Amino acid sequence: MRSKMLWKDAWQAITHSLGRYLAIIALIALGTFAFVGLKMTGPDMRATGNDFFTAHHLADVTVVSNYGLDAQDQHLIKQAAGVKQAEFGYFQDATVAHTKTTLRIFSQTKKLSTSEVIKGHLPRGSQELALSYLLAKQYHLGQTIHLQDATYLKHSQVKIVGFVKSSEYLDKHQIGQTNLGNGRLTGIAVASPVAFTSPVKQIGRVSFKNTSNLSLFSTSYRNRAYRDQQKLQKILNKQAANYPLSRQYTVQSREDDLGYATYRADSQKVEILASVFPVFLYAVAALVCLSTMTRFVEEERIKIGTLKGLGYSNAAIGLKFTLYSTSAALLGVILGGCLGYTFLPNMIIKAYLSTSTLGSNYELNFAWDPILISLLVALTSTTIVTWLTLWSTLRERPAALLLPKPPKKGSRILLEYITPLWRRLSFSAKVTARNAFRYKSRMLMTILGVAGCTGLLVMGFGIRDSLQGISHIQYQQIEKNDVIALENQTVTPAQTKSINQFMQTSAIQGSLPVRYEQLSKHQAKTGATQAITLIAPQNPHKLRQFINLRQRTDHKQLNLPKDGVIITEKLAQLLGLQTGDWLTLQSNGQPMRFKISGICETYINHYLFLSPAAYRKFMGKAYQPNAYLITMKRRSQVDHLSRQLVKLAGIQTVIANSANRQFLNSYTGSIDLVIVILIIISSLLAIVVIYNLTNINVAERVRELSTIKVLGFYDREVTMYIYRETIFLSLIGILVGYVFGWWLHHFIIVNLPPDQAMFDPKMYPLNFLLSALIPAIITGLMAIWVHHHLQKINMLDALASLD
Repeated sequence: MRSKMLWKDAWQAITHSLGRYLAIIALIALGTFAFVGLKMTGPDMRATGNDFFTAHHLADVTVVSNYGLDAQDQHLIKQAAGVKQAEFGYFQDATVAHTKTTLRIFSQTKKLSTSEVIKGHLPRGSQELALSYLLAKQYHLGQTIHLQDATYLKHSQVKIVGFVKSSEYLDKHQIGQTNLGNGRLTGIAVASPVAFTSPVKQIGRVSFKNTSNLSLFSTSYRNRAYRDQQKLQKILNKQAANYPLSRQYTVQSREDDLGYATYRADSQKVEILASVFPVFLYAVAALVCLSTMTRFVEEERIKIGTLKGLGYSNAAIGLKFTLYSTSAALLGVILGGCLGYTFLPNMIIKAYLSTSTLGSNYELNFAWDPILISLLVALTSTTIVTWLTLWSTLRERPAALLLPKPPKKGSRILLEYITPLWRRLSFSAKVTARNAFRYKSRMLMTILGVAGCTGLLVMGFGIRDSLQGISHIQYQQIEKNDVIALENQTVTPAQTKSINQFMQTSAIQGSLPVRYEQLSKHQAKTGATQAITLIAPQNPHKLRQFINLRQRTDHKQLNLPKDGVIITEKLAQLLGLQTGDWLTLQSNGQPMRFKISGICETYINHYLFLSPAAYRKFMGKAYQPNAYLITMKRRSQVDHLSRQLVKLAGIQTVIANSANRQFLNSYTGSIDLVIVILIIISSLLAIVVIYNLTNINVAERVRELSTIKVLGFYDREVTMYIYRETIFLSLIGILVGYVFGWWLHHFIIVNLPPDQAMFDPKMYPLNFLLSALIPAIITGLMAIWVHHHLQKINMLDALASLD
């Protein structure tokens, strides 16, 4: 019977304070939702990629040569130390007649880097073709297409028999460069090896022994693959010396593919959010839960004293509080966990993979660690905190517990000692100040609670600020050129003359000959390999018309020196470099050292700029332009111009800035959606926190409020008597939140972007306004609720006394 009464009392404690109970559940659920969701997103992405790459045996590196791979090359690669498996095949670029579609057609592989069949089947004869599934809306099964410029294909008329997903090309838009069309590939295709007529193979796919048992996304894998890649590159460089022609071998790893590198980086970068955002979310939730459960125990003092007087044990008395706190924690964790394992990863992965081919078939997995950590934090914030508070109460004598807890004694506050200021304060302001500082724990909870919510909002809106406009800055103020036209390796004087004549056409505003090369930098700490584009203008004084070299902080113009180089800011951040430092990069497997003379602003890709004199000094060879920076009078003509350029005999391919602009816009759009989700979570947290703290404030001071109502205060005066403190403390919390949010924003924008991109660290005034407006609106709405609630107070409560 006694046990039944205790259980009934425990359940009544929940139903009689349902709002407070639901608020605790909501706080725990929000923290769990964010923590589990963000923690699982990265592993879900990596598991998706790992399963896909493993199933299709994605090669560690690919090998190509400007003269193909003959039998001797193939034998050398197969016998190279560390090579586990090698497979060789063909590829051919072609255009589809009467369309703007440009395809790279690969011969079907059997062992390495196989393709997934989405619809139809793989080619079985020399007149069959399987297209990328991304082209399924433009073409259909059974359709016959005519291929142009297909030099090494037996048939130009081919039938589409399937749609496939390549394991080598993950980015939907950045597929690669070609010497056809406008210089950019539209898609890839797969044909049977018997469809090709080339006398030599054109591509080799290689897997290494050292990488067999490693996680494909680990630093160890990237470091081992890089070492084996460099070894193979050196072997092939020696092989190139045996040929009289200017032969070049290129060994590329998975990291050299933008889609793969971005996917890998995104799966890891999202965990930065998981390590920061939920921590502060939980910290705010824990503070509010502490205040809530402490207040709950104090409300039950008389009941606790009664039960102790009746001989109940401490464990029996604690049943109510254990049930209340533990059930709230469990329900919050279950609710947040269910959404955290499904809804949030689903939303974030969709956002991140909007430009990836893996986005159409990703995995959502379950892991125990995030939910167990969430449960531990939830129980610590509720049950353990409750028992710590309860234990100090249980140690008191029953007679003391049966008496109401005496109110805190009034004392002079710091402001009272500042006499000139104190005298000028109104009576209401003096009361507000005294009450705020009398209840120091509640003051601290309110300030920290509001500060936490505001700080998270500042971070979220700040990242949106950092994303917005960087594409405009990059391609209107910094990279003013529209395309880079690359020459063939050997250009005749006649071809050069033809190119120069073309540069005088009316559509072109200006052109500048430059030296264009690709360098690389491997970071052993992260295993990442950075691709750096070297640009050395023939006339350094004209470079500003095409690429504006300036410092980000003060927009100071940078000039190319004769004894140094200028690198981009993100590259300097990644490598921890400053002006005056030396930078070592790889050029075709050979180390090159450069002295840094300046660091310039840019938001996408890594560049190294140097003068012709500096090129000769650091590269150790004669300077010879091999590309052109071109600016159009109208950017709408870029595609048409690119197609004309590619047709010139001396031009190998054209790189348009529009492709990088598209990547930057799509990436910032993806991140933007993630930030919107975090802003919504922060706003929900603000609602629950301000509601809970306001509720506690009112509940603690019912007797005080009843007294001033008896003394004749009007309803509005009663509301402002108590709510003026909330407004005052919320304003302080917002100001503290600004400082916290600024720091958090800085941390996120440095660590969240992918290696090849940078966010603008600038924060705009509207950010701070919005971050303050949301808590202010919530505080205002709560004032309306408090006003109606206080009108229902029974003034006789002020006369009730147990003394």
